[in-house]
Amino acid sequence: MSVGNSTTQRKIVNMAAGNVSATSTDAVNGAQLHGVADSVASAIGGGSTVNADGSISAPSFTVGDGSGGSKIVNSIGDAVTNLDGRTTTNEGAISKLADELSSGTLGLVQQTSAGADLTVGANTDGAAVNFAGTAGTRKLTGITAGDVSAASTDAVNGSQLHGVSDSVASAIGGGTMVNPDGSISAPSFTVGDGSGGTTIVHSIGDAVSNLDGRTTTNEGDIKKLADELGSGTVGLVQQAAAGADLTVGANTDGAAVNFSGTAGDRKLTGIAAGDVSTASTDAVNGSQLHGVSESVASAIGGGATVNPDGSISAPSFTVGDGSGGSTTVHSIGDVVTNLDGRTTTNEGAISKLADQLGSGTIGLVQQEPTSGAITVGAGVGGSTVNFAGSGGLRTLSGVANGVGDDDVVTVSQLRATGLIDYTGKEVGAVTYDSGLSFDSVTFAGSNGTVLHRVGAGEISATSMDAVNGSQLYALQERFGELSGRVDDLSDRLGDVEADPGTGPGTGAPGTGEGSTIVGEGADASGKNGSAIGNGAVASGDNSSAIGQGSVASGDNSSAIGQGSVASGSNSSAIGQGSVASGNNSSAVGQGSVASGNNAVALGTGSVADRDNAVSVGSAGNERQITNVAAGTAPTDAVNLQQMNNAVSSARQDAMGGVAAAMAVAGLPQSTQPGRTFMAMGASTYGGEYGTAMGLSYMTRDGKWTVKAAVNTSSRGEVGGVIGGGFYW
Repeated sequence: MSVGNSTTQRKIVNMAAGNVSATSTDAVNGAQLHGVADSVASAIGGGSTVNADGSISAPSFTVGDGSGGSKIVNSIGDAVTNLDGRTTTNEGAISKLADELSSGTLGLVQQTSAGADLTVGANTDGAAVNFAGTAGTRKLTGITAGDVSAASTDAVNGSQLHGVSDSVASAIGGGTMVNPDGSISAPSFTVGDGSGGTTIVHSIGDAVSNLDGRTTTNEGDIKKLADELGSGTVGLVQQAAAGADLTVGANTDGAAVNFSGTAGDRKLTGIAAGDVSTASTDAVNGSQLHGVSESVASAIGGGATVNPDGSISAPSFTVGDGSGGSTTVHSIGDVVTNLDGRTTTNEGAISKLADQLGSGTIGLVQQEPTSGAITVGAGVGGSTVNFAGSGGLRTLSGVANGVGDDDVVTVSQLRATGLIDYTGKEVGAVTYDSGLSFDSVTFAGSNGTVLHRVGAGEISATSMDAVNGSQLYALQERFGELSGRVDDLSDRLGDVEADPGTGPGTGAPGTGEGSTIVGEGADASGKNGSAIGNGAVASGDNSSAIGQGSVASGDNSSAIGQGSVASGSNSSAIGQGSVASGNNSSAVGQGSVASGNNAVALGTGSVADRDNAVSVGSAGNERQITNVAAGTAPTDAVNLQQMNNAVSSARQDAMGGVAAAMAVAGLPQSTQPGRTFMAMGASTYGGEYGTAMGLSYMTRDGKWTVKAAVNTSSRGEVGGVIGGGFYW
């Protein structure tokens, strides 16, 4: 079909797209041709595009110039020619490279000559050699056993790794073995489950996690225990509440408390003076012992003194040597020995002297054995014999009437001469007449008779003794003193009558029933109250306010000190400005405050604002309670030493438990089917140690392993564990 001629052509428009295939004879339209041209341009690349007339623009290819640089070509032919030339050059270089690689003179792997060592990347950097390929990693065989040391860089072979794995498996324990591929089988560790039972874990990580968790729990328990020990609510040393007595081992037995440590005995300081009596069980301190030592040294005498260590220095006593001389001894024992020896000698001499005195053969008074005549001082001088004793003169009786000029005469002989009366008194002395009444004595003389040297007679309701002048003088002096006191009392009563409210040393009735006030402006409105001091007020029943401006408004309260206030029932405020506002509270000390019920504030500025509490300070002004004896009862306070001992014991118990657990964890077990394996282990942790003994068995088919173990620690605790495992 023709749609034009050689000079005039026509477009065929609105033509459908023809089929495009190897056998198609359909005409194609412009869009189909443009699509082909576009795909060709895209395949050519190099920036080729389809022109408006359907032609394809020339490409632009950047290719190497053969000398390391580049150039641009604008046709596929030029590009092919460039690549062909450079490929031919590369073929020669590759052939040469293959020869050099074959001879080992080129490449990362080289050998300088036959028999020489091979080198890999000797002239390049890089920290690793990767043998992996597209199919994965590769096995490296023919490796000689390398040196194994801290400085070795040699590769190791499978047999060496197997040995290491075997030793690692042995070190891990828990039934760990080396698998054929060199890996290590999972272990089986029997560990505590944290609730008193056990569980089995199959990795060191799980075992560490288990121990870490239980250790964390232990840390919490230890902190709790430390807090309880710090508050004194647990342990051998306890304190029920602040200010209460400390107790030591109140709930345990034992007859002694040992303070010694690893370095030896310890000094116990801050000990208050204990009671010293037959029933006392208090500890005594060094000052008390020093006092006893001083009193003992004083009692010993002989220059004994108390040494700095509390011992008593040896005394020095000068005693007789038994031969008229003297000697010095330095102990009471030596003194007693000396005196005992000399006393024994004296006893013999005294016995002999007694025998001689008894027989009248020695002494001032002697008796001649033959005639029986007694002599007094026959062998000594002296012109008188005095029989007086400490009680005065003595009567010499049993005396025969004298006959010689130098004989002693008897009373009967004197009476016969008229020198004495019938009572033995000299005539002319004051005597009763014989046969007269003894109811009176009349002295001669018209002006009376003075009696001299009259002894002091008894002064009592029944006494009939005469009194002397000194007794009357003493009575007169006492009467004068009594008269002065009566005058003073009269003056003071006058002062009271003039001003009953302010009279010194007296009390006037207050406004309350049975109350008393002393001081200007004092007021006692409470029943049986007492207000003493200027402006003192006792408004509570049975209350007492003592001191300027003191106030006792609570029933049964006491305020003592300037400005003190006791407003709580049964409260006591003692000290300037002290306040006891809580019921049954006590504030003792300047500015102390007890606002809590049944609270006690002790010391200047102390504040007790909680019920049933004892305070010895205030916020920011706390005080230490020192010289605290070790508590003995459940509600006693503990001192720092008791608390430290308890914390140390708890810490040692915990460390002992860890050591025992480590000893069990370290036990190996049977790894051979049908064999029983016995193991022992020991460990140490934190200064404590643990030991363990275990028995394990693997069944003949190698599928089951059972294990049992017992352990103990240096703290005396014993434990046991049993477990089993299954292999598949």
